[in-house]
Amino acid sequence: MQSRVLRAFLALVMTTALLSCSAQDATPAGMSPVPAPPLREARTDQSDVAEAIFGRRSERRFTGDALPSQTLADLLWSTIGLTVDGSTGATRAAPSAGATNPLVVYAVVKRVEEVEAGVYRYESTDHSVTMVRPGLVTEDLVAVVWGQEFVGRAPLVIILTADISRTTDRYGERGERYVFMEAGHAAQNVCLMAQTRGLGTTVVGAFQDDALKELLAADEDPLLVIPVGVPER
Repeated sequence: MQSRVLRAFLALVMTTALLSCSAQDATPAGMSPVPAPPLREARTDQSDVAEAIFGRRSERRFTGDALPSQTLADLLWSTIGLTVDGSTGATRAAPSAGATNPLVVYAVVKRVEEVEAGVYRYESTDHSVTMVRPGLVTEDLVAVVWGQEFVGRAPLVIILTADISRTTDRYGERGERYVFMEAGHAAQNVCLMAQTRGLGTTVVGAFQDDALKELLAADEDPLLVIPVGVPER
C-alpha cells in the first residue's frame, strides 16, 4: 500500500516538473512567464464596421432582384477606388505594396438598374466603367466557374484580376504574395460594403483561368470571383 502511494506521489512530482519546464521553454530567453490578461468581449454594435464584420456571412442563395446602380458604384469603389491623398499620391481603398497597384477590377452585370447587361472594366482613376463585352454572359460565366450555378443567379459579379508583374518587377518573387494579400483586402472590402447595403456575397476561387480571361477580354490574371445579390431569407 505504501509503495503504491509513494509511486503516485513521485508521478505527481514528475508531472508538475515537466509542466513547469514546458512553460519555461515556451517563454523567450531572459523573460519571466507573464499570465495572459483576460480578453474583453468584442464590441460588435459600436460602429458600422463592427456590425458589418459581425453580420457578414457567405451567401449563395440570391433572389435575382436588380441592384441599384449606386450599389454598383459603391462596390467597385470599395475595391481599388481612390481615397485620401497619401505620401505617394492618392491612396486607394485597399492597401498596395509600394503603391504598385496591380489589381484590375471587372464587373459582370446581369441585372443592375440603369446599366446594360455586359462585362465592364473599372477605371479607378476617374471612378468610371468601360464596357468590354455587351450582353448577358451568364451561361458562359457559370461554365467558367465549373458549374457553380449560384454565380449565375447573382445580378452582379465582381471579379478581381491582377497584373502581377507590376509588383514582382519591384519586389521579385515575393511580390506575388503581396498581390494575393491585396486581393484579399479588396475582396473583404466588397463583402463588408455589400453587408452594409443588406446584400449577400461569397468569394469564389474555383474557375478556369484562361477561359475567364477570355470572357473578360482581360490581359490580367483572374484571382477572385465575388457574386453579389439580395439574399434569400
